[in-house]
Amino acid sequence: VSSQTNVSLPNSLLRFSTIDSYSVKEESSANRTPPILRQPTIASSVSSDRCPIRHITQVHGRQPQHGAEEKQTDLACLDSNASAQSSSTVLDILSYSDKVEERCLQKYGYRRVRTTSRHLQGEIFEAVSLDDTNTKVRIKKVDKKLHSKRISIKEDMHFVVDTDIIREGLILHHLTVKNQPPYAYLARFIGMFESQDAIYLVTEHVDGVSLQEFMQRAHLLILQKKMSIKHWKQIVKFVMWQICTIVYWLHNDMNCCHLDLNLNTIMVQNADFIQKEDQHFEVDGKIQIKIVDFCYLEAFRVKEKDQDESDVNSPFSPLSPWTPSDKEHGAFSVVRYARQSADEPDDDDDDDNDCNDDNDFACSKRISTEKDYLLAPRVYAEDTYDARKADVWAIGVLLLQLATGCDPYHSVNADEDENWQRIQQQQFEQLMAARQRSRYVNPKMLALLRRLLNVREESRICAWQILQCPWFEPYFNRHRSQIEKHSVMCKARKKKMNADDEQLLYYN
Repeated sequence: VSSQTNVSLPNSLLRFSTIDSYSVKEESSANRTPPILRQPTIASSVSSDRCPIRHITQVHGRQPQHGAEEKQTDLACLDSNASAQSSSTVLDILSYSDKVEERCLQKYGYRRVRTTSRHLQGEIFEAVSLDDTNTKVRIKKVDKKLHSKRISIKEDMHFVVDTDIIREGLILHHLTVKNQPPYAYLARFIGMFESQDAIYLVTEHVDGVSLQEFMQRAHLLILQKKMSIKHWKQIVKFVMWQICTIVYWLHNDMNCCHLDLNLNTIMVQNADFIQKEDQHFEVDGKIQIKIVDFCYLEAFRVKEKDQDESDVNSPFSPLSPWTPSDKEHGAFSVVRYARQSADEPDDDDDDDNDCNDDNDFACSKRISTEKDYLLAPRVYAEDTYDARKADVWAIGVLLLQLATGCDPYHSVNADEDENWQRIQQQQFEQLMAARQRSRYVNPKMLALLRRLLNVREESRICAWQILQCPWFEPYFNRHRSQIEKHSVMCKARKKKMNADDEQLLYYN
């Protein structure tokens, strides 16, 4: 509590109306020492010529006994009183810290309600505004010491983490305040402030459940034969379309990558299971996803391409691998990519690695997750990787998890996990059969999975190609013009970013 850490919010954040700096000194006199930080009176009064054990027992009102039992009694008194003193000190520290945080939150108009989860460098809690609206918010608290050292402590072990809450706040403000996402699939930035020992990021509160909880509930109903697999496949497609459209916007329009898409960083709103007359359940059609955690979010500076090159590689180009060259080959288009193996690269793939000096999305950020084996192969191997392709791999993992209710594999060692070997060899039919999940997928979904979960990064498709896949065809035909119109607006607005934002936002 007494340590001073030289971490403060940048001036660009301090310009926000809801952001300011806060110091504990404002709440106490300049020279006052908090009670918990004062030196114990017992230790300062013990002289060198007196027995410390006996002196402690006297101070606490216990008279030393004579004879053989004196030593044992004194030691027992020492243990009990030292334990009581230690417990009291810890409680005082916690009480003082809680009061400091309470005053800090009150200063900025919030009251803490409950802790919802822990994260690498602190905790996440729910709070409400102190105005008449009582608006709920989500606040991420990061310890300044851990933030400045870029470490996390777990079970007395120190781990290096590549997160920065200040960059997270800057980029999230840029995405959700300065710009407008096409759909409300991102938790909105609200404010940011700091205390003497912590940094607080305030974002929109989301009423709902995690995608993990939603998936588990659905597959339990399927197992109990209370919900049809056909209905669940429709819900999976709808949820994945929402995820893919917001990832497309991040990649194509904002040049940003999330880098940590998983079942716990995405919430689901209106995730109600409605019971029908036949006693079967269906998911509420108003279901909507919301990405709530952005600890690894990054923005990239992308060089402007020549007009001709831009035309060829523009989103929804007729050169997309999902668009057949002839109408008569429409069915063949799906079969071709369904049967394509990792050893047979596309004609439009380069033999060289995408992560070269010309790749604007080349990234070496290290990602720490509970299931790190599910990260894209290059990310897991701690090689330089294309940040967009890392997100695409995560989309593939999410799709397979939602569809089947289980992880695609549990180890990247082919000798330990046959399922990983099947993914490497693009044997998704065998993977589904081994998991007894063949009924949960269809040929078009399998075709997409092969393009998402391709261990060769250069053969993995991009976000704009995902939207054009045959599996998403009904949604794409319905929303294409709206997506394209919003892309034009975002790119025009992006050119108006000021110099301060450019200096603070970009990863490269």
